[in-house]
This record gives sequence, structure tokens and C-alpha cells, in this order.
Amino acid sequence: MTSQNIIAVDSTHGLNSYDFELSTVLIVDDWGEDFPDACLLLTNRQDSVIFENCFDAIKSKLGLLKPKTFMSDITNVFYKAWFRVMGLVPNQLFCAWHIDRAWQTNLSKITDSEK
Repeated sequence: MTSQNIIAVDSTHGLNSYDFELSTVLIVDDWGEDFPDACLLLTNRQDSVIFENCFDAIKSKLGLLKPKTFMSDITNVFYKAWFRVMGLVPNQLFCAWHIDRAWQTNLSKITDSEK
């Protein structure tokens, strides 16, 4: 892979009673071509240590990746692990679905109709 433009990490949430989540890593290059499911991780832990191991495995297969943008759920877990393994990414974005869900959840907290 010659160039990595975007790295996207996403996880399933609450889909089973065993507390296992499936996390996926997607790589998009500068030409808009994607490498879907660059990594699949099934785990009952969602912490930086687990994802550091995951990103170390990616690094051992693909080398050091230097994307321009890192996109993930609204959590610091994924980026913190990425930063420790691969280094700084200039742009960090949160997934639009999670942003919309956060807005919808919190809009009811606004009681002043003028706001």
C-alpha cells in the first residue's frame, strides 16, 4: 500500500449478551480506494492496550502507516492506541453516526425554546 489517506475504526455495540464487540479497521488511500476490513478484532475488552496490540499487528504486516485523517467512535481509546503505535495523525474525526446519536440524545436537555 503506497499511501494511506484515512484510517477508520468502528466497533459494534451491545449486539450480544456476552459483551463481545467486533471492531474493524478500514484504510482508504489517496485515490479513494479502500482496503475494507484491514483488521477485524473480536474482543470483550475495549481499551487502549487491546488496540495497541491490534495496531502493532497491522504495523508488522503493512509497516508504519501515516494517514492524514483518523476517524473513530466518540472515544479516545482508538486514537490513543494508534498514536502510541503509529504516531501523530493531523486530523481526528468522529463518526457521523455517533455524532448524530449524541446530538439526538442531548437535544432534550435544552429547555429554552429560543436556543
